[in-house]
Amino acid sequence: MSRLNPNSDEFESRKVFASNVEIFLSQLADRHLPQGSGFDNGTKIDIDRSISADQVDGRKYRKERLVFTTSFHHMNEWGEYDGWTDHDVFIHPSFKGFEVSVRGRNRNDIKTYVAEDFDRCLSVVVDRDGNEIQEKTVENTVSV
Repeated sequence: MSRLNPNSDEFESRKVFASNVEIFLSQLADRHLPQGSGFDNGTKIDIDRSISADQVDGRKYRKERLVFTTSFHHMNEWGEYDGWTDHDVFIHPSFKGFEVSVRGRNRNDIKTYVAEDFDRCLSVVVDRDGNEIQEKTVENTVSV
């Protein structure tokens, strides 16, 4: 495969397309991924780490994935906030749909809760405008 000339119209067109995809994914993350109830800083998509590449910055990665960053605000037994844990959530396609894996500190077994919440959120079907729909149709839907 030949490299695109950075001064070409096709290169510029691909940059615009990639930017639009990034904006769309960020909007979906803002609307449908965990926020509140401990996810007090919301969830963001990490576009740079979500690329389909075998190796980035000398580290090997599995292809075809989405990477999200989030933090969880923990409470103690008296209901007072008492610290945060930061997490990277990896979504990989699989034969059964997708797999969720969570990295970060596993304080109070929080990684299981984070994985379950992402699984629930990502199983919602939305239309091309990001609105939840009741039935999955072939046209104009994406599973977030």
